[in-house]
Amino acid sequence: MDSIRRYLSFVKPYKGKILITVLIGIIKFSIPLLMPLIIKYVIDDIINQDALAQSEKLDHLLLLMGGAFLVFMILRPLLNTSDSIWPNGSAVTFYMT
Repeated sequence: MDSIRRYLSFVKPYKGKILITVLIGIIKFSIPLLMPLIIKYVIDDIINQDALAQSEKLDHLLLLMGGAFLVFMILRPLLNTSDSIWPNGSAVTFYMT
């Protein structure tokens, strides 16, 4: 128990950076799990909806594709880059400003 207290006293000044690192990791590893949810939404709520007109279905699909593009092509590479920049501390200042 004493070794845990010593460890916690050592990492106490870095708790903000540790929290940000954990949050970035959770977000980064959650992004690939979005793909099955997107496919489920497209099949169940867009393609199989007879009440929607063809143009409405296309609008939903284009909006969904734009959102997926932002997440997979812009947000995910930024989070992956933060792992390589983080050790020198410049990732937080770069992404937070």
